[in-house]
Amino acid sequence: MGPFSASCNDDFTVLGAWLTIAKALAVLGGGLAMFVVLAVVLIVCGRYLFMFADRVMGWGEE
Repeated sequence: MGPFSASCNDDFTVLGAWLTIAKALAVLGGGLAMFVVLAVVLIVCGRYLFMFADRVMGWGEE
């Protein structure tokens, strides 16, 4: 088994390290993406709500 098992273990260790880094980035990136999406949704919904309230209440018509 000699050198082959050692190199395989090293490959798996490197792969594991990369997977861990990728997972951490995915979690951080996912959180960031979720925050950005939430902010965009809030801005868009807020704008539409304001327009709707403006139309219903007649605020814009001076």
